[in-house]
Amino acid sequence: MQNIKKTAFEIGMPLESGTCYYGDKSEYHIYLKDTVNTAGHGYVKPTDELLTAFFLKDLTDVTLDLGGAALIFHGRIAPFVMTNCQNITLKNFSIDYDRPFYTQGEILEADATHLKLRISDGFPFRVENGVFYAVSDTWEQPFNQYHLLFQPYDAKTRSPAYAAVCILAVIGSEAYDKNPPLPIHHLSLEEGTDGSLIFHGDFPETYKAGQILTMTHEPRDKNAILVEHSQNILVEHVRLIHGASMGFVGMFSENITLKNFDMYLDEKTKGLISINADSVHCFHCTGKIQIEDCIFENMLDDAINIHGNYTLVTAADKNEITAHVAAAGLDTIKWYKKGDILNIYRGKTQEIKGSYTVLSAGYPRDREIVVRFDRPVDAVAGDLIENTAMPDIEIRRCKTGRNRPRGFLLSSGGKTLVEDCFFNNCACAIHFTGDTTYWYESGPVRDVTIRHCHFYDCGYCGSDYAIMATPEVEVTENALYYHKHITITDNVFESFSRGALYANKTEHITFKGNKYIDTTSYPQRLIDRVKLDNCGNCEIETGETSSNDHAIVRTPWIEQN
Repeated sequence: MQNIKKTAFEIGMPLESGTCYYGDKSEYHIYLKDTVNTAGHGYVKPTDELLTAFFLKDLTDVTLDLGGAALIFHGRIAPFVMTNCQNITLKNFSIDYDRPFYTQGEILEADATHLKLRISDGFPFRVENGVFYAVSDTWEQPFNQYHLLFQPYDAKTRSPAYAAVCILAVIGSEAYDKNPPLPIHHLSLEEGTDGSLIFHGDFPETYKAGQILTMTHEPRDKNAILVEHSQNILVEHVRLIHGASMGFVGMFSENITLKNFDMYLDEKTKGLISINADSVHCFHCTGKIQIEDCIFENMLDDAINIHGNYTLVTAADKNEITAHVAAAGLDTIKWYKKGDILNIYRGKTQEIKGSYTVLSAGYPRDREIVVRFDRPVDAVAGDLIENTAMPDIEIRRCKTGRNRPRGFLLSSGGKTLVEDCFFNNCACAIHFTGDTTYWYESGPVRDVTIRHCHFYDCGYCGSDYAIMATPEVEVTENALYYHKHITITDNVFESFSRGALYANKTEHITFKGNKYIDTTSYPQRLIDRVKLDNCGNCEIETGETSSNDHAIVRTPWIEQN
């Protein structure tokens, strides 16, 4: 390692390899003039704009230690984009914006056809010609140009309201045809005489007066920290007070460590949302992903999502295939490179037709890949392609809850450990997926241990079970199962729902030594403790429920932070 020099940090200064930058201020304000355009990085198209405050490119041995300072961003700015870097540490600072990228208000009236809303202080807006505009000093966002995510919150618990599902909505007459993950609710708007706003349209019956409605209105392109094609990255003691998109995104990178990387509510938080999407989202990474002592609270998406992605064969000829990127929202990513080992599966099954080494990969247009392999390929249109490179995952002493929807989505064939974690998610706490229908997120698990965790009142907005394995793949006589070898031992399930585990198309599950406590937080669900469909070779042990187990520490979110 080269000699490390120490330099006082200043906004706008170029960052150099072999340098430790230290902060000597309590606050740093970053404006649009302090940014560079990093379009073309991450999943942002080169033709789009991504204004970034800190662009780390081709750097080695850099530490940015701001000594607890607050980074306050003024405008539509992505804080950090990192590409082709090694041995980078970001530590001891917080991230916030002058105006959050969502708007919230109190629901005054609600029924199946209308909501009457009073916008809360701190979320400036205007209405013009029937269109709602969220505004700040540097930007405004009309609600008729991008789909919004509506999520009601309970004003007392500051959690998603019981059974109050989210909806996607557009306010105005736009014909929205961008393949959204949920049906779009088309709403119209009128202003009330008392300063309220009245939205007309189709609303779930679980939306009630007294709830706080949050509405996100920003595309998911301004991640707080984006890391791509990099190695040995450490983020430590970093707090996101608010973020416009994901908290941390790692893609095509090796060895990522997050410690005390936190999102939670306190007096600094303007409303009920910490960030608009996932806390941590990593895909196509290798080495080890290590996440310790983090708080993931009040996000509008999952706490952790680690996965690969399937692509689809559209044509094959000798040692060359053409592949289609079916995953939603990922148009221009370069998925494969020379040396990658790819599995090809028969249709949407887990029957492996062969493993092949990539000689070259070309990208003639968005969502199309032409791949040359080391030998002739057994493939036909409709077959799945998966990169075999996957990380080991270790998650320890993390807390997650009061978010929509889930806790951890873990899809890696590497060794996975989750221990000493606390969950209070409105859907399930841990989800093992495998999607061949929309997101195309891949990675059957092969070695998972979940131990010494506390699952508290998970599933109050939909999921019956705290832990779920629900792959969306076809099974065949030669490939009956998707996930394998999941061990769940010595955990506490404290809940209004008896449901601890549901699994489908999974083999070799061990579930034993767990404890159960009934709660009365929500209407009780008297269902099977463990439910298995199409599973095999499982060892299941369920015990008696205790209503007052003094050996277990109760830590509901309402008592924390």
